[in-house]
Amino acid sequence: MMLAGLNAASTFGGMGSSREAMISSLIEPSILVSLITVGLTANSTSSYQIMKFMTNIDFPLIRPVYLMAFIALLIIIIAETSRIPVDDPSTHLELTMVHEAMLLEYSGRSLALMELGASIKQLTFITLLVNIFIPHDQFILMSGISALIISILIYLIKVIVISILIAIAEVSTVKLRLFSIPNLAALAFILSFIGFMQHFVLGR
Repeated sequence: MMLAGLNAASTFGGMGSSREAMISSLIEPSILVSLITVGLTANSTSSYQIMKFMTNIDFPLIRPVYLMAFIALLIIIIAETSRIPVDDPSTHLELTMVHEAMLLEYSGRSLALMELGASIKQLTFITLLVNIFIPHDQFILMSGISALIISILIYLIKVIVISILIAIAEVSTVKLRLFSIPNLAALAFILSFIGFMQHFVLGR
């Protein structure tokens, strides 16, 4: 999406792409620390092994290690998917645009593909969050098509719950100034690092 914004060769496309690159570079350390923390507790970097390990924990979010990582990833989703308070995807104020500035020169099918890419990115992050920290659809002791259907329904419910939490965060806050975004990124990193340290202190 950043390359597509630059490819338009417009002022706003370049501005939006550079801001997106800045936000991503600030947020990515928190992503790495959060996932490494969960990987250390599961003794694996495989997402399948991590999810399999988390299914053996009744309620992961009651443990401080996972709660800190969960909150950090929730902030990461808000920042990486250009939601309020980091960005307002519905704004038309050029000086505050990030996500919308990259799309400003696009229309028709190209715009639809850009919006689809942003939606897929958001769904990927939410899926990662719910499958690691809320793996309750894995407890179905059935086999066959009925178990698959129930798992999909529970997965959809979990995605809807996280989407509602993100929506609540959006309507409860206002858009931050661009130079205040590093503070939010620092908060996400601090939370993820606290979880990382708790893994060694608590031994789990």
